[in-house]
Amino acid sequence: MINLFKHWVKMGFDKLGVEIRLKSSIQNIDSPAQSNSIPIQPKSENNSGSNPADIDIDSILALLAYGLFKLLSLPREESDRLLELIRFNDPNGFSAPPNKECNAETIASEVEIGNICFKQGQFQETLAAYQQALGIWIQLVESGQLQESTRILQETLRTSIRESQCRPLDLLSVAVSLGIYSETGSVWEFAHQSKIQLHCQTNAYFNDFVSWLITTYRPPYETFKQGEGILGSFNSERLDAINSAINNGSYYIFPDRLPAQLCDRLTNFALTTPGIGYQQQETLPELVLYNRDNPQVDGCYIPEQDALDNSDIQGLATDPYFLAVAQRHLGAQPILANVSMWWSSAIDQSPNSAMAQLYHFDMDWLKWTNFFIYLTDVTTDTGPHCYIANTHHRQAKPETLLARRYVRIADRELQEYYPEEDFVEITGLRGTVIVGDTRCYHKAKPLKTGDRLMINITYANTLWLGGSYKQPILKSDFYNENLLTLAQTHPRIFSKFIKL
Repeated sequence: MINLFKHWVKMGFDKLGVEIRLKSSIQNIDSPAQSNSIPIQPKSENNSGSNPADIDIDSILALLAYGLFKLLSLPREESDRLLELIRFNDPNGFSAPPNKECNAETIASEVEIGNICFKQGQFQETLAAYQQALGIWIQLVESGQLQESTRILQETLRTSIRESQCRPLDLLSVAVSLGIYSETGSVWEFAHQSKIQLHCQTNAYFNDFVSWLITTYRPPYETFKQGEGILGSFNSERLDAINSAINNGSYYIFPDRLPAQLCDRLTNFALTTPGIGYQQQETLPELVLYNRDNPQVDGCYIPEQDALDNSDIQGLATDPYFLAVAQRHLGAQPILANVSMWWSSAIDQSPNSAMAQLYHFDMDWLKWTNFFIYLTDVTTDTGPHCYIANTHHRQAKPETLLARRYVRIADRELQEYYPEEDFVEITGLRGTVIVGDTRCYHKAKPLKTGDRLMINITYANTLWLGGSYKQPILKSDFYNENLLTLAQTHPRIFSKFIKL
C-alpha cells in the first residue's frame, strides 16, 4: 500500500521536473483488510495487503517534501533549499536516533521536536525529527510492537495537530494513517481531522491532488459507460454532459423521476421504521417513529443499517446509472460510502444545525459524489436543498472562513462574499433526483410548513481518510439480485461492508 505513495509522489515530482529515486515498484493499493470486504472470493496470495514493516521512509518524506514546497506555497528559495535536503541517496535507509531508546515515548518526543522546529522555520531539523520518529515507529513495528507504538504516535499527533495546526504534522499523520489503513482496514479519526485541516489550509488543493493520484491508480471500470438504469438510458456523451454540469455549477437535476410506486414503498418504509429523533438541536435517547399527522421531532434519521436492509434502497445504490455518473465524476472506481434517509419537519422553523440547516461544506471523504432523492414534493417552503454555485472549486472559499475550519455558517456571512444569483434553491416533485459535489457551501432550508423525506446515497473514490462511522453490515438475507451480482463482479464497490 505504501508503495502507492511512491508512485503518486514520483508523478507529483515528475510534473515539477524533479528527479527522485524510489526503491521499489508499485503493488497492491487502496484495499482495506479482508475483514472489511465482502468475501465473495478468497483472497489470493498475490492480493495480500502490505505490511507496515514494509514502509519505506522515502515515500513518507517525499509526501512531506511535496506538501512543504507545493501545498504550503513556500517561497521559491525555500522550496529549492528543501529539495536539496531530500535526495533519498542513503543506501542504508534510516534508523532510530543514536543514544535514544527505541520505544513509543521517544516517538512522541521526536514529533514534538519536529513541531517546534517547524514553528521556528528550521526545516532541515523538522524533517530530521520526523525521520527519527518514523524510524523508531517502523523498528517497533518490525519487533511486533505495532499496537503500543501506534497508540502513542496517534495520541501525540492528535494532541499536536489540535494545539499547533502544524501542516507538516498533518501530512505526517496522513502518511502514517495509510500504513495502518493498509494493514487493518481501519481509519484513524485524527488523520481524518488532518485531512480537513489540509483541505482548509490549501483551499482544496490537497484533496484534489491526492484524488488525481487515485484516478491514475484506480481508473474507472470499463463497465458503467453505457447502459440502462432506473432513470433511463445513458452513454458516454450523456455522462460527460452530467459531469460537466456538476463541475461547472455544483449540481445536476435529472429530467426523469423515480416511479411513483417506488416512492410509495420507500415512504411507507420510512413511516414504519424507527429512527434517530432530533428535537431543538438535541438527539433523543431512544428511536422514534415519525408521525406525519402529528410530528413530535424536528427530524428523524433512519439508521443506515435499516436503510441497507431495504431491497429498494439496495436497488438504488446499485443502479447502473447512479454508478456510472459517480464513476465519471470521481474519475475512479466508485465505493458505496454512505446511505442515509431522513424526515425533516416544520415544528421549529429556525435553522437546526443538527439537521444541516445552516450553510456548510462536506468533508467526510477525500472525493465523493452525492445523490439526493426527494420522496415528497419539495417547494420553497418545505425544505429545498440550497447551495452556492461553484463553491466546490479550488480557491473558491474565502480564506477568512476556511480559517474557522469545518463549521456551520450563517447566510448573512456568506452573502458578504457571493452575489445573490449564486444562491440556488432546488425544488421538485417527489421522485426528483439530484446529483452533485457537496464540497460546495450548501444546506437544507428550514421548513415553514409540512415535512420532507429524502434519501442520500454517497460514492467515494477511497475510504482512506474518511470519517469514523459505525460499521453497517450487508446482510445476505436482504440482498437483491443486482447487489449480489455486482458484489461478485465489482467487490471494491462494497469494500466498506461486511457480508455475514
